[in-house]
Order: sequence, then structure tokens, then C-alpha cells
Amino acid sequence: MNRQKWTIMVVALGLMSGAAGFILHAKNSQRLGEPGLKSEGLPDGKILVPLPDVAGFASVELPARLEELGALPADTSINRRGYKAGNFEAILTIVTMGRDRTSIHKPQFCLTGQGWSIDPAQVATIPMTRPRSYALPVNKLTATKSYQTPTGRTVTEHVLYIYWFATEGQVTASDSFMKSIGFGVLRTGVLQRWSYISCFVPCLPGQEEAAWMRAKELLAAAVPEFQLAAAD
Repeated sequence: MNRQKWTIMVVALGLMSGAAGFILHAKNSQRLGEPGLKSEGLPDGKILVPLPDVAGFASVELPARLEELGALPADTSINRRGYKAGNFEAILTIVTMGRDRTSIHKPQFCLTGQGWSIDPAQVATIPMTRPRSYALPVNKLTATKSYQTPTGRTVTEHVLYIYWFATEGQVTASDSFMKSIGFGVLRTGVLQRWSYISCFVPCLPGQEEAAWMRAKELLAAAVPEFQLAAAD
């Protein structure tokens, strides 16, 4: 190998080594930011987000499912509560990342993986009065799933699904922040701790608007009890 080729190879290896060292240093020196939620730290690095009781709704705390715990990074926090009032039911879930940002991803991946057929999401807002008046931006979509019971009967389920994202000082319906998390760490040394918040509402086809109105009532009361961030 001639001298020129040796020189090019040595320079290339040096650049790669320098880049790897820079990335390793950035990863080791980064600080995990605060979530935009009222939370309690747990010994394993996860957080507990107490989800509230809401007047007019019966509610119960629900555990994370084993398949969720197995599929998500070990430092992912999952907090969930179920609500019921008459024929209305809703499951409010908060998934919060730790140092592994792959905890936060587009919900369409999970829903389609569970067999749901999804209609395109629509951006909507929910009027909030606490801690001040603002419009909470959310995504709203409907999904359908059909399956057969052991007796051969076909069952079709229909849901309204509402979701948004929050971190310290920010709340958004857009998932565009996922592309810039790494750049933010390099720029500030802080890894923002994002949460993906969702509300799963079973409903009959044609009853989406009624379910939406009831869900807005539930969320307008519940969100100020656990979310610190508010939209501008």
C-alpha cells in the first residue's frame, strides 16, 4: 500500500475515533431533564405520576401490561387509570421515557401492531381552565378491530383515541420533536424527558362525537391534576 493510501486510511480512522469519542462523551455527560408532569421519583429511576379521581367518574388504577414492559426500554415509566360513567369508559395512560428515548414513538405503531385499523388523525383542542385558560392541542383518531370469539362469532370493536406529548415547559400534538432530541442533547447537554399521554375511549360507530364530548369533560378535569406544562 503506498504512502498516500496509508495517509488517507489513518486520517479516516482518526476521524471515526474522534467522532465516537465525542458521542460517548456527550452520552456520559448528558443530564436527564425533568418531565412536564407532577411526579414522584422511584428507586429504579422511573417516575410515579398519580392520576386523579374525577368527580362524576368511577375510577381505578390499572397496571402496565406484561407485553408493554417487555417491548419498551427498561427505564420507561407507565402510569394508567381507568374511568367509567354510565356507558362511557376511558383509559388514560402516560408513557414517560428515561435515558432511552425509544420509549416515545408514534402510537400508530402500537395500534396497528395490536390489529387496529386506523383512520387518519385529526388535530383538535380541548379548552382548559387550569392552571390558566389555554387550548390543549391533541390528536384525535378512530380505530376499528374485528376478531372471532372461540364460538366463531365475529366481534368488531371501535375506539376513539386521543393523544399528545409533554415535557418540561412544553406540550404539543406534533411528534416532530422526536427528530430533534439528539441535537438538543448535543447543544444543551440535557436530554428532554418526554411523556406520551393518551386516552383510549371505546365507542359504537356513529357515537364518536358523543364520546369526544365526554372525553373532553374528563380530560379538562384530569389533566391539570398531573400535567405541569401548558400550551402557549
